[in-house]
Amino acid sequence: MARSDLGLRLPGRSSRPVAAQPASSLDPSAAGQTLADLALPAAQFSLPTGGAVVSSAVRVRAQDAGKRNGEYCKVLGRIKPVDQAAPDIGFQVNLPSTWNGKALQVGGGGCNGNIPNTLGAAPHGVATAPTPLAQGQATLAGDSGHQTPDANEASFALNEEALANYAGQHVKKTRDAAAALVQQRYGSAVRRMYFMGGSTGGREALTAALRWPEAYDGVVSHYPTANFMGLRLWGSALARAIYPDNSAGWIPPAMVARIAAEALQDCDPLDGVVDGLVSHMTACRARSAALLERLRCRNGETGHPAHCLTPAQLGTIAVHHEGYRLALRAGQGPYHLPGLQQPGGHHDAAGLAVCLHRPATYRAERAPCEPRRPVRQVLPRARSGLQPAAPGHPEPRAPAIAHRRAAAADRRQSPPTGRPSAPAAAS
Repeated sequence: MARSDLGLRLPGRSSRPVAAQPASSLDPSAAGQTLADLALPAAQFSLPTGGAVVSSAVRVRAQDAGKRNGEYCKVLGRIKPVDQAAPDIGFQVNLPSTWNGKALQVGGGGCNGNIPNTLGAAPHGVATAPTPLAQGQATLAGDSGHQTPDANEASFALNEEALANYAGQHVKKTRDAAAALVQQRYGSAVRRMYFMGGSTGGREALTAALRWPEAYDGVVSHYPTANFMGLRLWGSALARAIYPDNSAGWIPPAMVARIAAEALQDCDPLDGVVDGLVSHMTACRARSAALLERLRCRNGETGHPAHCLTPAQLGTIAVHHEGYRLALRAGQGPYHLPGLQQPGGHHDAAGLAVCLHRPATYRAERAPCEPRRPVRQVLPRARSGLQPAAPGHPEPRAPAIAHRRAAAADRRQSPPTGRPSAPAAAS
């Protein structure tokens, strides 16, 4: 997905540029002693909880083998539910010994169930750049309110509070717990709070921006599962194409590689430059039918032949290319989720603007959020058919990157070290 900045001012927070402050350097051993077994009351959270407890607070030294994050305090904890039958929200907060006043919350994936990695590069950032934690940002994430090793397991949804947590509430609850720990350790509040994630994490980023814009200074949302039910139904349609008749629709990795190689050979030159990249996507998609026809089996082959695609395998590709339709009406006509190949599918380049300081509205043109501070750039949307949110119901339905305009002061004070789209490197 293309990356860009969307300059916005959030409500309820000072619009004056914040001058760079000296980094906070504290003794991590003392911090661990202060935070260990700390209990946070329910009043610390803006949403209903049973409070939270710190399970452990451990010093991680900069010289420990394999470490690239400098010295920090690793804090694990649990946010207690109101309904005693609901699971806790597990969370991790990493507090660097040299702190720059900023924090990055990391989103999850699938149905969640485990705490995302908070120690690596920013999601979809530059892998070789210093990590957000190494740059001095506190990093945090939660398991969304249930624990399972399988990100596709969804039995937690039988509990109403667990479902509400997964749907979005865990984002703010985890943020509130982290903010309290930051205040406890450093004696000051977070100056810049960011959220970053993809897929489910992208949806969570939109949730943060749309429901609690006053609590975040910026979000980066990659390929969000904004149309969650549509995506799940697409998965069901794909399963129906793949699994019948002993998985006759399954395409072996070797054939997948061959399809990719032949598509690259056909489409790479279409933009006038042979560079290993497919840049003229429209022209390439126009050739896909001819490519599949070349690979179609001619002699009634079945199973998973190495040299051609069977009708069942072509049916699997059709779900990817064409999407699916349901035999029911939704709104003005039959429900249709476009595939990757269709106009209005994932490649649709229409723009969307998200103004964090008022109820969510999506516009397919470049337009200012406010007259005196126009939007600098907008992102391509992930799917077509996204309708404006109904008044009073700003559900997250589109990708967005949002940065508070005061963050420009940070960039002037400390030059970025990575790509400007990543809060870890930009502001």
